[in-house]
Amino acid sequence: MTAALLALAVALLPVRTAETVPPGRLALHLDGGFAIVRLGLPVLPVLPVLSGDAEIAYGVTRGVDVRLHYMTHLGLVHRIGPELRLRLFGSERGAFGVRVMPSVRFVGAAQEGVDYAGDISTQAAVLGTLRGRLGALTAEAGLTAQWILYQSITGMRHIDDRPYLAYLDFALEWEKPLGPSSNFTLRLEVSVSRTPDDPFGIYQMYPRIVAGGNFGL
Repeated sequence: MTAALLALAVALLPVRTAETVPPGRLALHLDGGFAIVRLGLPVLPVLPVLSGDAEIAYGVTRGVDVRLHYMTHLGLVHRIGPELRLRLFGSERGAFGVRVMPSVRFVGAAQEGVDYAGDISTQAAVLGTLRGRLGALTAEAGLTAQWILYQSITGMRHIDDRPYLAYLDFALEWEKPLGPSSNFTLRLEVSVSRTPDDPFGIYQMYPRIVAGGNFGL
């Protein structure tokens, strides 16, 4: 009986799993944590950077929802975009789904003028979720394609519009129901850069860990 109630609680707000938000329901996800980057400096070779997400999801119909996702690192790097999520299979024990998110990234810094850079990308991923007495565990694997890279440094502008498979993306996320309208989440992400000698990745990888929650609206 207890396991059934926990599974039901998870199903009510499956914002971060392979399930989709029930039709007509609106849910909010908020989290915060750290991304790990490499600076290549003797005193700070590896640096944890504050990072966070905000995501709002709406159930369109059974097995389909739409979202708006925003992510930031230190308030300097910003990524925002819509997402479409489809549940392909679902049962009391788990679910399997896919998601697609086009997005825009913006990085800005005030020097003598305003220097900025960013990209227009699309991330696609498959998700699998297993539910049990302790909550829901979701594994995710996907890729990120960059369509446009742009930058303006000291007034010099450059745009690269050659499509490029930039990252292989992997994640594990645990979701624990706290009540019928709220869940606790803990997520570990690793993006593997396909850029040779990536100057900021740790062995070509970008680890990130965040914790937060889902809330019904």
